[in-house]
Amino acid sequence: MKNLSNMNFTKSFDRARNTVKGCLFTAMGLCVLGLVINESLPDAAKYVTIAAVVLIVIGCALVALCLKCPYCGRQIISKCLTVTSCPHCKRNLTTGMKTKGKKR
Repeated sequence: MKNLSNMNFTKSFDRARNTVKGCLFTAMGLCVLGLVINESLPDAAKYVTIAAVVLIVIGCALVALCLKCPYCGRQIISKCLTVTSCPHCKRNLTTGMKTKGKKR
């Protein structure tokens, strides 16, 4: 069993977030490519569209499974691609320090 204190959880969150961004941007590019080649190569456009849908499903699965706060372990789904601090424990995702803000 690995020692969890030596693992860098912040890098794994950033890696998962960048992978999700890559999947979604590649899927958008494939959708545009499918629209461009639709008239000249309709069979290829079908395969490109299927690949885009698969990438979107992979991106959604990564959001559901991998985008968790490295400090409290709760899922971060809302604004997961731009968030800098955890909405649950209010810790910065890169430094781990508590963020200052208004208390309700």
